[in-house]
Amino acid sequence: MAIETFQGDNAYELKRRKCARMLIWACFIMYIFAMGTKNIFTAEIVVLQEVFETTKAQTSLAMTYYFIPYAVVQVLLSIFMPRIRLSVYLAITLATSAVITIVLGVAPSIETAYVLCAANGVMQAGAYSGCMALISKYVPGDMLNGANRIMTMASVAYGVISYGMPALFVGHGLWNVPFFLAGGLFLLSVLFFFYSINKMRAFGTALFDGGNSSGKPIKKEREFITLSSIKQKAYYLAIMFLITFFANVMHYAVLNWIPDLLFEVFGMPREYSILITLIVTVVSAIFSLASIAICEKKDNLMNVAMSFLFGVITCAAIIIFVYDVNVVLSLVLLILYIGFGSGARAVFGGILAFRMRKQINSGSYLASTNAVASVVAGVAPPIAGALIDAFPGIKGYSMLFVVMAGIVLLFIITLVCYSIWFNANRKKAAKNTEK
Repeated sequence: MAIETFQGDNAYELKRRKCARMLIWACFIMYIFAMGTKNIFTAEIVVLQEVFETTKAQTSLAMTYYFIPYAVVQVLLSIFMPRIRLSVYLAITLATSAVITIVLGVAPSIETAYVLCAANGVMQAGAYSGCMALISKYVPGDMLNGANRIMTMASVAYGVISYGMPALFVGHGLWNVPFFLAGGLFLLSVLFFFYSINKMRAFGTALFDGGNSSGKPIKKEREFITLSSIKQKAYYLAIMFLITFFANVMHYAVLNWIPDLLFEVFGMPREYSILITLIVTVVSAIFSLASIAICEKKDNLMNVAMSFLFGVITCAAIIIFVYDVNVVLSLVLLILYIGFGSGARAVFGGILAFRMRKQINSGSYLASTNAVASVVAGVAPPIAGALIDAFPGIKGYSMLFVVMAGIVLLFIITLVCYSIWFNANRKKAAKNTEK
């Protein structure tokens, strides 16, 4: 993120770009603490079952109470966000969320945790969309690609917070220290954000210069598919909602129970199982970045997604037979399962949102698909936990992976059907262009 030099540089412009960088990093830091504090509960789910004396389904239900309000508020924000002072809204809600996180560390019962998690869902709903909206509004256009890459790496950073901190403390019986520490740092990050946005607002929005302050040429954007009618746009969005549903079911139903699987089946100490979950998060980010890099060179994004999904279903099918036999192979397959899935999810998330932004409003698209993903993230883990509890011993995990393999297969069938329609649409558009 070094300061570029270009024709027409002046002290004012250099200072504006410096403040823009500070805003990008402030949003990045605040967002990783928002998501990191939320995921601490998931990372400690094995320990929290003992603390609150609850079942898997009862403990993971806290995330249901988080994600349902999170999804509802996201939908509302997609409508009212342009009408509110977003910087003040984020500062107040996320500072409140930081305090809630600290209080979670002294929750006396699972019922209290339910209430606090629900409140956190309300307060954190605007974290990602709000940060991206402010970056889009104030940061010059030629700096947005760098901002997107930084925000993409947030999953690795908040994975370190989510799983790294518990790995350090739970082995010593200090399960609540991560809530205190992350909550305090989260509060400081909100203060840094508020300082940065106020510095940036002094320069006004980036709209007056067309979003590009460097004078460098902007590469022509490649559209993924041409939607020439309202009917086609409605069909496209409906398919995207269905794809989002499948992609997030196969992700959250397994990811949330990895620490429990490693502890119960593989017999790993709690702190080790949490640490391996951190490795899963890092690998997921690597696969996501690989997906982004491949999509930058490809026009047919569906082929990219299908390639990653082939890896997902292959891993799921093998895990069914070997996860309780070969520990090392099972861990590798488990990590690859999540990694390939993250690569596929990246296609339908940020990549398509920006590739299609001339035809489908990116903000509305992300808000609506994120709402679907949030509902799935809240509902899938407790259902998966109930499935595991319904069968004795390791048979519950066998059933989970059988179901996941079936869901991935349905996912691929959906994509094949969509690919047929997609390719027909592209050929038709090409013929019309030739005429």
